[in-house]
Amino acid sequence: MLSISFGLSQVTLFVAHFAGCMFYWLAVQHKTPKNTWIGNKTQDFHELGIGLGYTYSVYWSVETLTTVGYGDFYAVNLTEKLFCILYTLFNIGLSAYIIGNMATLLVHSSVGTFAVVSVTRTPMAFNS
Repeated sequence: MLSISFGLSQVTLFVAHFAGCMFYWLAVQHKTPKNTWIGNKTQDFHELGIGLGYTYSVYWSVETLTTVGYGDFYAVNLTEKLFCILYTLFNIGLSAYIIGNMATLLVHSSVGTFAVVSVTRTPMAFNS
């Protein structure tokens, strides 16, 4: 049970990292840096360093993954908007998968509890 939740955590972290890297890459590859999600906030993001760009992009990825969406970073050009649409649709599926696995874990743990309660009540039924 613990290994399943640990595996889901790893998948979620990988998805947040990968989407953040892709979103930053889209900004770096765009022909007009000012017309990007990060260029809209910082003038010369190329000179700020990749560490800060990675931090901003993973921050965007996590807030989008958790559907918080503060609105401080958002898609500006068409390519970024298409990527955001695909990422959001993927997040819907990932969230449904995670919730489904958590529900399965709860059901399996509840079945064990009901079996123990059933066994302990059976001798009481014969006593009455």
